[in-house]
Amino acid sequence: MVLIVDNEERSVTVLCRLVRAWLSDAGLPEAIGIVGSCSAHAAITTIAATKGSLPFFLITDGEMPVMSGTELIRRTHVQMGSFPSAKSYCTVMMSGNYDLFKDAHLVGARRFFQKPLPDEESAVLKKMIVDFFRDACVAR
Repeated sequence: MVLIVDNEERSVTVLCRLVRAWLSDAGLPEAIGIVGSCSAHAAITTIAATKGSLPFFLITDGEMPVMSGTELIRRTHVQMGSFPSAKSYCTVMMSGNYDLFKDAHLVGARRFFQKPLPDEESAVLKKMIVDFFRDACVAR
């Protein structure tokens, strides 16, 4: 499952479309769900409801009202903490403010991507997602 969280609905829509195309181009199963959420609280509910749905990849905005991307990553890692393998889930942050990544990295974010996503970083994110799910499919 890929969960994309951003308070800007347009960003969620565009990223969902991109990720779906990347996975399809890579020949990965359509069974990999792609869920978009405009609320970090709704994302927490989705994570709790699908906890057994691994592998799990979270892309979150850093700056959102009510709950920051850093707090969402922290809560995700707490909820996913019962899984033995770090290969089961991955979290990344997107923001226009790189300073947010320091704290997000401390709570488990693996990578920071500039927002809006430049072409060269889009290729890196695509590779990261495709490799993550390819490895997960092989491990099963």
